[in-house]
Amino acid sequence: MKDEHFGPMGTSRYREYARDIHSSGTMLLDMIEDLLGIAEAETDQINLTDEICNIGQLVEIAVASHKQGAGEEGVKIEIDCPPKLPGLRGDARRLRQGLFRLISEAIHGARRGVTLKLKIRAEDERLMLTLTEDGDGESEGSAQGALPYLPEDPFISTEDSGTARSESLALSLTRKVMELHGGTLDVSEGPAHRMAISLSFPGERLIR
Repeated sequence: MKDEHFGPMGTSRYREYARDIHSSGTMLLDMIEDLLGIAEAETDQINLTDEICNIGQLVEIAVASHKQGAGEEGVKIEIDCPPKLPGLRGDARRLRQGLFRLISEAIHGARRGVTLKLKIRAEDERLMLTLTEDGDGESEGSAQGALPYLPEDPFISTEDSGTARSESLALSLTRKVMELHGGTLDVSEGPAHRMAISLSFPGERLIR
């Protein structure tokens, strides 16, 4: 590009190169941020800020930030959230980070044409958030509707190495955020290898 081997700047080929460079740079930055986040959690360097959070709003913010990317991937996202939910005592910035990474990986792993459904409920003295994939989508070879468990992910966790798939770096960060809040992240696999991700916050963090 610097030497204009394909003609003057502004041609379509240069625009494609610029998009590829931007995409690669963004992906690298995300990986670095995830690594730093996990390293902080592993060394107990994170001090959570306790504030009353609205989990519905945090999810909406995370989804809105991925609206364009989801559209480009042919993926829809639906939020099912009741109008009244208990407040959540937690660190809003860390929660946003965990939700952002979860949704980003879900979009990346979903097949074109599917809908990702985010359901938020207060059940059994806990606050639950589930992410599931709905619809058949467009099959590409042996595509498995992986959600955030991506066999092609270059950064994988050796934890639970006996499972069918390895956990992606971004999902590991989301799990760490949940653990810092006393919560859990569980993964189940249904028909056609569709994943369901469940986030659960304990009752002691709920503000009613």
